[in-house]
Amino acid sequence: MRNHFLLLLLLFSFAGCVSQKTITGSKKLSREVLSSDLNKNQFLGIKIIQAQNGESILEYNSGKYFTPASVTKILTFYVADQIIRDSIPTLIYCHTDDTLYIRGLGDPTFLHPDFGTQNAFDFLQLSGKVIALESSEMEDEKYGPGWAWDDYPYYFQPEKSSFPIYGNCLWIGKDSMENEIRIIPKSLDLTWNQSIDYLKKPKASRIQNANHFEYLFSELPIEIDETVPFIVSDSLMLDLLKDTLNNEVVNGYFPMLCSQNIICNYPKDSVFKKLLVDSDNFIAEQLILSSSHQTFGLFDSEKMMDFALEEYFPVWQNKIKWRDGSGLSRYNMATPEFYALLLKKIYDENDWTRITDLFPDGGSEGTLKNFLFNDRPFVIAKSGSMTGVYNLCGYLLTDSGNTLIFSIMNNNFNKPVREVKREVEKLLFYLKSEY
Repeated sequence: MRNHFLLLLLLFSFAGCVSQKTITGSKKLSREVLSSDLNKNQFLGIKIIQAQNGESILEYNSGKYFTPASVTKILTFYVADQIIRDSIPTLIYCHTDDTLYIRGLGDPTFLHPDFGTQNAFDFLQLSGKVIALESSEMEDEKYGPGWAWDDYPYYFQPEKSSFPIYGNCLWIGKDSMENEIRIIPKSLDLTWNQSIDYLKKPKASRIQNANHFEYLFSELPIEIDETVPFIVSDSLMLDLLKDTLNNEVVNGYFPMLCSQNIICNYPKDSVFKKLLVDSDNFIAEQLILSSSHQTFGLFDSEKMMDFALEEYFPVWQNKIKWRDGSGLSRYNMATPEFYALLLKKIYDENDWTRITDLFPDGGSEGTLKNFLFNDRPFVIAKSGSMTGVYNLCGYLLTDSGNTLIFSIMNNNFNKPVREVKREVEKLLFYLKSEY
């Protein structure tokens, strides 16, 4: 009995030592974290540093691995920003007397409804020539590794492609002031079916293996805003271009000795802002493909990500797992420490005005619109969430004028995400007032 008692005492003492070592930094802040509901029935990791000098303020499980979800887009942004110059390349082209030859370069903005001006499309329409489209093979599959197969009809998981058009989606829209329903592109097969079940919300969907779409409703709503991915194919791209250009479009191959040029649609910061503020998965994946093509002449996300870690983060190359651009994959693994250091790198290499323009403000923009309300925004950050995951990584402006970098990662919880967000919010307001 005495030996058992001594063994238990030793175990409790050891456990106490471990818990003391897992959290370092301000004792007052440590107590705040340890007493928070963030530290109950879930896995929590935190890294907080001074933006100016990188001095550590708090570490808690900062070297442990977490599923990052959409905070992965911070890494995608950093890498794409290093590789893409001023604008996203849309098309490579050359022309003969009667034919304009084109090939896609992975630009997600081409005919995307959220991007109004279309330099590349205007160029094609004004050419007055037959358009010959040369398809480009991808090393990638249409979906990233670890993506859920049954998410195929949801707006957040369009297929990747070398020449995206309309964001590789069907768009259905109507606002309260309009009588007409907008459908983009109009040529896709959409059926309207009325149901007698008044309990079901109106919903657009697609069958799994074909581009047959259905809008099911009991009563047409006043407003409609639906986006459904379509199945990408060379023949569909050809048909959509024909319908949109009202011009002859054929399959073709670039002739030999034909001088090639590139046309761009949008400056890269316009695209980065939608990536970070709206947390757009499609844009994230296409930016990796675009970066890959500019680096290797191939659409190969895996090769691009391996190269980027080796080139820009050699110390972390074998410490984190980066499997897609958007964070949809549960195969991604990274630490709070990595994201804090990544944000420090962004802080050191960019003008503060650019950072605040590209990242969403708490309480006013994108995924942070209904969160972190204050008289003036004090958090500029990127969130990431999926089932059992809520992470927030970014910059915090304190009442005393300091700028902090924080990485707060929450995994493996089984409660509403709003409860986790509420606790994260409390912690950030505490940092704002105390530092």
